Amino acid sequence: MQIRDDALRKKKVMTSDGKHIGTAHGLEFDSESYAVSTIIIHLESDIAKEIGAKKPLIGKAEISVPVKKISGITDSVVLRLDFAELKESVIES
Repeated sequence: MQIRDDALRKKKVMTSDGKHIGTAHGLEFDSESYAVSTIIIHLESDIAKEIGAKKPLIGKAEISVPVKKISGITDSVVLRLDFAELKESVIES
């Protein structure tokens, strides 16, 4: 299945344990492999605070998640990570 970038934008993003963390904002493309490498997620403000993501002065806090960490895309984007795993990965980076 193929999905266009503009169809992905604004979809809710959920962790594998069902927690809504934000919305899909865009994609990052690897120019060497010619493939999408990560999805950019705009975080809900309470989630950003909880996981320690840095918020810019203007705009929303965002994180990039490798596409291999996505389990599916339907009405929402579902990650392979549960909330605890997501929190650990953000703190480590």
